[in-house]
Amino acid sequence: MGEKHIILPRLVPSKLSHRQQLCGHRSVSEISGVVDETLGKRPLDGQNDILRYRVFTSTWNVGGMTPSSDLDLEDWMDSTANSYDIYVLGFQEIVPLNARNVLGPRNSCISTKWNSLIGEALNKRRRRGAVLHQEITNSSATERSAQEEHFRCIMNKQMVGIFMSVWVRSNLRPYIHHLNVSCVGSGIMGYLGNKGSVSIRFVLHETSFCFVCCHLASGGKQGDVLLRNFDAADILVRTRFPGGATQELPKKILDHDQVVLLGDLNYRISLEEAETRLLVEDKNWSILLENDQLLIEFSTGRHFDGWQEGLITFSPTYKYHPNSDQYYWCFDGALGKKKRAPAWCDRILWRGKGLKQIQYDTCNYSQVVLLGDLNYRISLEEAETRLLVEDKNWSILLENDQLLIEFSTGRHFDGWQEGLITFSPTYKYHPNSDQYYWCFDGALGKKKRAPAWCDRILWRGKGLKQIQYDTCNYRLSDHRPVRAVFHAECVIRGDADCACGCIALSSSSE
Repeated sequence: MGEKHIILPRLVPSKLSHRQQLCGHRSVSEISGVVDETLGKRPLDGQNDILRYRVFTSTWNVGGMTPSSDLDLEDWMDSTANSYDIYVLGFQEIVPLNARNVLGPRNSCISTKWNSLIGEALNKRRRRGAVLHQEITNSSATERSAQEEHFRCIMNKQMVGIFMSVWVRSNLRPYIHHLNVSCVGSGIMGYLGNKGSVSIRFVLHETSFCFVCCHLASGGKQGDVLLRNFDAADILVRTRFPGGATQELPKKILDHDQVVLLGDLNYRISLEEAETRLLVEDKNWSILLENDQLLIEFSTGRHFDGWQEGLITFSPTYKYHPNSDQYYWCFDGALGKKKRAPAWCDRILWRGKGLKQIQYDTCNYSQVVLLGDLNYRISLEEAETRLLVEDKNWSILLENDQLLIEFSTGRHFDGWQEGLITFSPTYKYHPNSDQYYWCFDGALGKKKRAPAWCDRILWRGKGLKQIQYDTCNYRLSDHRPVRAVFHAECVIRGDADCACGCIALSSSSE
């Protein structure tokens, strides 16, 4: 029998919210330490087939900020443009790490709210599509199809501020078994849950997966990297899962076939803060990455042996001012006294044969998704820029736009294209407002932090291939979420038909 290549239907994701109490509502039950010996068992004979699934993983330190009920997570989870088979979402600091939350009883209101928002985002598009299709066809088959494309939370777990939620396409659920969770606290006194990990494992068909959401020791002082290394090693040692009653199961993290480690690993850049700032302003990622503590640990081989990380091509994810695209050092004293002229700093550029831009605009929401702060400004005096903006004289402003000038000279960005700009300058607004900064007086904090790639996703395992590694620009906290997408190969024994609605793209036989 020849090789079969199979692709399964894809999955869907969602967005975020602000401040509203949902403590009385629990939409998803929490399962802890349950081993299911009955799911996914079926007699299989013959050769092994390889099923390929798309796995979306992301980590986000939300800085203790409570999501609003209208927060839409679709952009973060890439659910409108793409659809995946499995979603693994890890959070840190979903509650403030104060003594009450660390030492007191667990507050599940916030984690329930996050999980509800995730579910709404994952299933919203499917519901819309199913209703539309049913109106057209009025077919019971449509209802079955919609149910197959529905997403279910198979496990979610909170330990103080660490929270992880795993969602799968409903028709995959019968093939998932031995679902377990293990928590390790490594915070205060080495055991409290303000730092540590939540690990979730399961077996899909015959392949074991383990996802580890971490929040390691913080700090930028010399020697703090050793604490992070110790936390990581301690999590690997102390995390334990139960064995199976009828089959041998992996008990340690590294015993699983495929492992993804994600979270706020807190590794910093081993340079002075002033030098780090200059390099970030120059977008000199190569020098910064040469001094990235985690990459140094990789290169020395002392820790993380066998782990891999995708190529980092995005700006440091930490430390942003909440509800802003500015790093902390940009805010000195009173904001009202420090005025900035608005400019088209936020841009989307593209190039490539056969690529055609069909939309380029900005949206009028208090939370705006920005796809790239290129920081090009308008080469005019601030007072003149303000007058032109108030008059909506875009043509004069665009004639003095620094990026368009670079395009026209051909010195840089050769071969790149940009759509016609027909909207107002996207920078610099007061947070959660349609007003530019010159309209406001007030003060923000004086606290400064050097940026770093604190939020990372690591992976290991045969048959696991990373196909995406990036960040997206939600402004809820001082961190930016990091995303990774994987192709995961799962072994399934025999020639049994797949009940997941597979489509055979190609097959051959001798």
